[in-house]
Amino acid sequence: MSGGHPLSADRNGMETIGMWISEYNEEETMQMFREEGRQEGLREGEKKGENLFASLVNKLLSSGRIEDVRKAADDVEFRERLYLQFGLKKSR
Repeated sequence: MSGGHPLSADRNGMETIGMWISEYNEEETMQMFREEGRQEGLREGEKKGENLFASLVNKLLSSGRIEDVRKAADDVEFRERLYLQFGLKKSR
């Protein structure tokens, strides 16, 4: 590539864009892909969490444990113990 102008002719006579433009666009594009992937992961995680809690609520209701449904909605530690108790999660 020749001199300082971002548009120049290469050996084949084709126009090429300067490195500074391609590097900027590459970084911008990569950031866009990362953000899209992050958003998709958040949506999947949210859906998975909702399904997990719905399964827990169904199991508790089937067992007549209505008060535990209320408590599980408010108490994270209690909810985690219930997930383990009902086999909805494995212990870490």
